[in-house]
Amino acid sequence: MIWDCVRAFNLSLNPSIPTRSPRDLRRYLLEITGIIVNGEMRFDWAYSENIHLRSTIEQLAKDFATALRAIIFDARVNVRPAQGPNEDVYPISPMQRAMLLHTLYSPQKGVYIEQLVCTIEGSIDVSNFNRAWQHVVNRYDILRTSFKSKNLDNLVQVAHSAVKVIVHEQDWRSLSRADCEDRLAAFLKEDREQGFDLNVAPLLRLNLIQTPADSYRFIFTFHHLVMDGWSLSLVLQDLFGSYDAFCKAEDRSTKYNRPFRQHIEWLDSIDLSEAEAYWRKSLKGFATPTILAGDQNPNASAAPESDYHQQQLGYQQPTLVLSNHWRDTNAWRSTRLFKLPGHCC
Repeated sequence: MIWDCVRAFNLSLNPSIPTRSPRDLRRYLLEITGIIVNGEMRFDWAYSENIHLRSTIEQLAKDFATALRAIIFDARVNVRPAQGPNEDVYPISPMQRAMLLHTLYSPQKGVYIEQLVCTIEGSIDVSNFNRAWQHVVNRYDILRTSFKSKNLDNLVQVAHSAVKVIVHEQDWRSLSRADCEDRLAAFLKEDREQGFDLNVAPLLRLNLIQTPADSYRFIFTFHHLVMDGWSLSLVLQDLFGSYDAFCKAEDRSTKYNRPFRQHIEWLDSIDLSEAEAYWRKSLKGFATPTILAGDQNPNASAAPESDYHQQQLGYQQPTLVLSNHWRDTNAWRSTRLFKLPGHCC
C-alpha cells in the first residue's frame, strides 16, 4: 500500500502530548520557533517554569508582537519615521477616521487645526517652559503620534517612543501694540493654513512671542486628531504643574498614562447591536429632531461672529490668559485663567 504523505498527514498546531522530554537538557533558556501556516505567522515560546514565570514570558511575547507589527507596517507603507523607532501601531478610531479623511481631502484649508492663544503677563523661564512641554509630550503617547495611510482602507496611527518638541521664540518688542495685534492675526492665519504633515510627529507647534510691556503671546497649535477640548485642560494642568516643579528645582518623574491603544481596543469590544438597542429604547417617543442653539431663529439677522475671542483678566500676580482660536466660527470657545508661579517671574 502506498501512502500519499502530503494528504495523509497534517501539521498539528496544538499537539496533545509534549514535543520533548522534560528530562531533556535545554541548550537555551528560551527557544522561539517561527512558522508560517496558511498565510499566517505563528511563534511558539519554549521555556522552563523552574527559571521563568509564565507572566514574564507572556509580557515578553506581547512586546515582541508589538515590535513585529511596527516592522510589518513600515514595510507596507515603505516609510520609516525620522524621530526614532516605533513604539506601537494600531487602528484609528471612527472619529479619527472621519477627521483624517476630511483633512486629506482639504489639506490646505486648515481643517481641524486648533490654536490656543495665551497672553502671559510678566517674565517666564523659557528653559523650564521648554522642559515642561517636553515632559508633557513624553507622558502622553497620543502627543507623540503620527498617522499613516497607504490607502483609505489602511489608516493607522503610530505612537513613537521619543519625539522632541521645541518652543520657537520671536521678539516683537520693537512693535507697537496695534502692530503686534495686526501681525498676530496674520501669524495665526498663516500658522493655521500651514497645517501639519500627518506622517511626522508631533502634530503640534509651540510659539512664544515676546511683546511690549513685559508680556508674551504663546500660541499652541495642534491637530484635533490627537486632542480635544476636554483633553486640553488635562494637558495644561500637567504643563503648569511641571513648570512649577522645574522652577523650584524639583524633580518631576514621568508617570505614563494609559496608552491610547487601550481606548481603541475598548471601542472594538463594544457590541454595536446592544448599543443600538439601548439608544432606540432611550429615544423612543421622540418624533422630531432637537433644536440646537445655532438653529434657533434661522431667519433672524445677526452680526457676523469673529473667529477669535479673547478676554483679559487682570491680577497683581503674573497671570496667563488663555483663549481658544478656532477657524470654524460655529466651534465652541472657552477662556481659562492660570496663575504662573510668582517665584518664576
